[in-house]
Amino acid sequence: MLRQTFIVVAALALGACATAPKPLAGTFTSNTPAEVVGEGTPVRWGGRILDAQPGPDSTCIQVLAFALDGRARPYPTDQSAGRFIACRQGFYDPAVFARDRELTVVGTLSGSVVQRIGAGGYGEVWAAQAPGDLKKAIKFVYGLLDEDRAAREL
Repeated sequence: MLRQTFIVVAALALGACATAPKPLAGTFTSNTPAEVVGEGTPVRWGGRILDAQPGPDSTCIQVLAFALDGRARPYPTDQSAGRFIACRQGFYDPAVFARDRELTVVGTLSGSVVQRIGAGGYGEVWAAQAPGDLKKAIKFVYGLLDEDRAAREL
């Protein structure tokens, strides 16, 4: 009986250690951008920072999303859960919010953005929202279709 009581107490103690910190606590219907439910929805998302861009009134941080563990920390795997941009009023130094730093944010979903996610010598790749809430990547290839460099990209 004493052994069973110890196991129950130990399990409860370990469970208490695996909770999100107070600023990140709460109930959220979406764990990653891949599970988006609509504008105005409270979300808690996390991942690794790709870029931080301070603006005149706010800073926007682009994040490569991963699922969160029980402590609301990103759990990196070989599969990303998409990307998201978190913006907040004020200046947040890109040297502090540097590439590959883990970040978890809590906020309200305010829409989707069509944005360039990559570029090279032959064109650009943009993220887009397609009808039916499908996430797509669109590739724009520079030049004429009969040019060798365009043909290599298709």
